[in-house]
Amino acid sequence: MRLESIKPKQNKWKVLSPKKSEAGGWRVEEEFVSAIKGKEKISHTSFSDGLKYMQFTDALRMSWESGNKINLPLN
Repeated sequence: MRLESIKPKQNKWKVLSPKKSEAGGWRVEEEFVSAIKGKEKISHTSFSDGLKYMQFTDALRMSWESGNKINLPLN
């Protein structure tokens, strides 16, 4: 996987190369399922924050598809 960034008013993307000591792994789904099964505790995101995150990503998709502004929280 490659990570890139771009600053406003620039037209060239820059490849970001984080140090291995700064890079984390993605195990959100695995952590969630393991927490439900009682095998581990959620260490990064509370249920409330997770809900807000999911509403944000849903609103982003809805806005992209419709071309309209989507207000949060979703009802």
